[in-house]
Amino acid sequence: MIPVKLLLLKNYMIKTERLTLRLWTMKDLDSLLKYGNNLNIAKNMRDRFPHPYTRKAAIEFIEQFGKEKHAEVFAIDFNGEAIGAAGIFPMEDVYNKNAEFGYWIGEPFWNKGFGTEAARAIIEYGFKTFSIERIYASVFSGNDASKKIMTKLGLKHEATFHHSVFKFGEFRDEDFYVVWRNEWKME
Repeated sequence: MIPVKLLLLKNYMIKTERLTLRLWTMKDLDSLLKYGNNLNIAKNMRDRFPHPYTRKAAIEFIEQFGKEKHAEVFAIDFNGEAIGAAGIFPMEDVYNKNAEFGYWIGEPFWNKGFGTEAARAIIEYGFKTFSIERIYASVFSGNDASKKIMTKLGLKHEATFHHSVFKFGEFRDEDFYVVWRNEWKME
């Protein structure tokens, strides 16, 4: 497991050992298209992440999440290139002590620890930034790599919702993983 020293910078930037999580810019357009337009990624994402991933969708995404007021979805930057995204989404109303997080990594970067490093960083950012007590992630059935990351980070499997997801013409299960503030080991 790769240790993560997390550095939160004031300009919406998170530094880890190998990655920088930062705001999106139009300079990321080509890499977003290159890595985001992938069925193997889209099949494990909600429908707001389209497939095929078009130039129009990429521009709209960067325009929305390249602003400080939307500093909850970051580009995962490795050596100056956006290789994926990580986000944390605080809930509202009676769920206001919760946040959902998610991430995706470009397929050429799979099995290199980047997903674990980015997920750890976004959880840490969530607990340090927001007044929340619980962070959770939803993982669709078949996404064994993300389930492994959840376990590696110490999240607990909380529930399985059977056939709750309808994606690309088929029903899939959805597993929920959770970590509480008092269980998380802050860096």
